[in-house]
Amino acid sequence: MSAESPVNEKASVHGDTKDEVRVVTEDLFTDDAVDPVYQAKARILNDAIQEIGMGRYQWGLFVVTGFGWLA
Repeated sequence: MSAESPVNEKASVHGDTKDEVRVVTEDLFTDDAVDPVYQAKARILNDAIQEIGMGRYQWGLFVVTGFGWLA
């Protein structure tokens, strides 16, 4: 499994410059090991999480749900 980093490039959006991040997701399982519908949904969710990133809110939510899971 090769580690690929997201590619940053400048793009013009309505006259402003904005950094775009392309997300590259790699599957851990072969196509026949996991249900294809589940795999497609997981890929969409993983791409969205990668695009959003882990900000302060996401880390806080992660900690709160972790404590809820432990209880």
